[in-house]
Amino acid sequence: MKPWCIACLVASSALGAQMMPAALARAQPAAPVAMRAAPGTAGGDRAAIEAVLRQYLDVVDRRQPEGAQAAFHPTAPLASVTRGGSLMLLTQEAWLERVARLPTGGMSRQSTIAMIDVENLAAIARVDIVGTDGTRSTDYFVFLKTGAGWKITHKALSVPL
Repeated sequence: MKPWCIACLVASSALGAQMMPAALARAQPAAPVAMRAAPGTAGGDRAAIEAVLRQYLDVVDRRQPEGAQAAFHPTAPLASVTRGGSLMLLTQEAWLERVARLPTGGMSRQSTIAMIDVENLAAIARVDIVGTDGTRSTDYFVFLKTGAGWKITHKALSVPL
């Protein structure tokens, strides 16, 4: 397993905030869209995952919550750490309530799919976000290929909620 894969898993765990090295926590955004697939993995999987990520981005960037049901597995949590350092797991319902409070038309920001890594029936992805005020954040996603196609099964935010 690659070091950054381990970091993604650690960051999304309950102990992630305490275990993640400070240098990794301050890492700069990666170069745009580096995609890798295991030998024999069809490029169609990467394209399908990118399409799911675009559905997700439409939820926030364009305030289109119906995309969440298409992009996320029904049980997928959304994880962050509070400003006080506690783990916060949101249900999709709670997250969509937050999205509903966004300004009409969604958020004005630049979202870049920076990385997709596919291995058989599992994948991870990284989306780098730059707000109009210059703030930067990164969202990490875990995907599994279900009978209904690729679904986001976990999302971890790099900034506190």
